[in-house]
Amino acid sequence: MVSFDYSLQEDGVHKKFLYSNDQIYMDINLGKMAFMNSGGANEIYEAYRIELHFPSEHYITINNQTPRYPLEMQIYHKLVVSDKPTITNSSIKVNRAIVSVLFTIGDVKQGDEFLNQLGISSIILL
Repeated sequence: MVSFDYSLQEDGVHKKFLYSNDQIYMDINLGKMAFMNSGGANEIYEAYRIELHFPSEHYITINNQTPRYPLEMQIYHKLVVSDKPTITNSSIKVNRAIVSVLFTIGDVKQGDEFLNQLGISSIILL
């Protein structure tokens, strides 16, 4: 089971996206992700970076088609606590997790609402 508690923290209000080589990113405290792994350990991960990829790096096959999405947002997390560290340490070695969100282009407003709630659409790209 996975649950997310994301919100733009006060220290992230005036942050801007940066560009380096082929990455557009922002280092930011975005909140937490809770995960119960298959061994029964409850793990809390802290979101620390957002990366944007145009077009997406990942694909999802639907109805035998595998389109490349125009935008992918990756949210990077680091493990901060586990209630069963022995189980957690036996199943993962890097203590990191990435959540990818794929976006389409169209009249659907959910993507804009999602980005607005994170404060991303009002941030200027450097």
